[in-house]
Amino acid sequence: ISPYLFLLCVEGLSHYINRAAENDLIHGCKISSSAPAITHLLFADDSFLFFKASREEAQSIRDLLNSYERLSGQAVNYQKSGIFFSANVRRDKQEEIMEILGVSNDLRTSNYLGLPSLIGRSKKRVFSFLKERVWKRVQNWSNKLLSKGGKMVLIKNVAQSIPSYCMSCFLIPKTLCQEIERILNSYCWPSSNDSRKGIKWMSWDKMCSAKINGGLGFRSLHGFNLALIGKHIWNFINNPTSLVARIYK
Repeated sequence: ISPYLFLLCVEGLSHYINRAAENDLIHGCKISSSAPAITHLLFADDSFLFFKASREEAQSIRDLLNSYERLSGQAVNYQKSGIFFSANVRRDKQEEIMEILGVSNDLRTSNYLGLPSLIGRSKKRVFSFLKERVWKRVQNWSNKLLSKGGKMVLIKNVAQSIPSYCMSCFLIPKTLCQEIERILNSYCWPSSNDSRKGIKWMSWDKMCSAKINGGLGFRSLHGFNLALIGKHIWNFINNPTSLVARIYK
């Protein structure tokens, strides 16, 4: 499919959804009464549709997608699609809507672009996979004979880059950042084959200081996380009319 035709197809899908919303066939999702309603979000070849958990709106969505498929030739893969319900939707209503749409996968148990689709109350449990990835990488390095300089290069360029992508989207719990830093500090100052033992000749806070101040120039993960999230705040200030800025406002 050509990029121009793909653009027309995307605009056509948005037009169908917007027209259905104008005719009150579907209703989008609001985070508050004064916030704008979201009926759909499109990213590359992924589409997120928001509507009320009712038989009528589910049937409207199915008819809309069938019409779009006939006109554009692009078919929805329902087997790879997922669905999510709010907590106040009864189980029998969920099953009815899933039967209409032909979708059975639960978004709560899946990832999107390598990140959790939904974040619950326990962020430390959700993002614990970051600590596991760092720990496994450090364990592989522990079997190699590396100089102190080599270890520092691996920590700076590899280990501390593992959570960067996730930190650019979410605020990671500070306690989890400290646990990851303890793993890196233990790898940097081992005195035996067991990386948990040995004297830590310099605290992590001191190691995160600039070299001109006597430190080693490592990142403070929590501070780096705040800096990445701060970029989004700066975008809100510079683009106050964007959808995400209006929703947060």
